This record gives sequence, structure tokens and C-alpha cells, in this order.
Amino acid sequence: MLIRWQVFGANYDLAVKEHRFPELPRWNFKDFLRSFMIVFRVLCGEWIESMWDCIWCSSYICIPFFLLTMIIGSLVVRIREFLFRTISRNAG
Repeated sequence: MLIRWQVFGANYDLAVKEHRFPELPRWNFKDFLRSFMIVFRVLCGEWIESMWDCIWCSSYICIPFFLLTMIIGSLVVRIREFLFRTISRNAG
């Protein structure tokens, strides 16, 4: 999340100055909170719009970041579920 903020954040201002966007996209990497919200959206499955905005601003380098976020996020959720089930079986 912090890497995206630092790598892609400045590109949004440049895209607005070059008129690739009429205004700054709602979901962007300009600050920490918006970067965090994009990661949350990716984990919820709504990642297409944010990824296309990032591609228009930065280039296709955004694709690996979004895919890695989905893969790592899914693994974390599945590991958490596995541990919760294991603990609940052992306790009950």
C-alpha cells in the first residue's frame, strides 16, 4: 500500500495536467487513506475501475501490483479462516 502511494501518487497529478483526466479520479493513490481504500476495494472484488485509472496514469506496471494485492489478500483471508476453524475445533 505504501509502495503504491509512493510509486503511483505523483502520476495522478501529471495525468490531470496532461488532460488525460478532466479531474482527479475518485479512487487514486494520492494519499495514504485513499491508497488504503483501494486495497480494501481490491480485496472486496471491485478492482477494475481503480486498475484502469492507474493504468491511464502510470502505465501497465499497475497490473502486477493489483494482481499481487488480490493474491496475497486472498491468502491472508484463507489462512485466517483456517486458523479460526482449527482453534474453534480444538476449543469445542
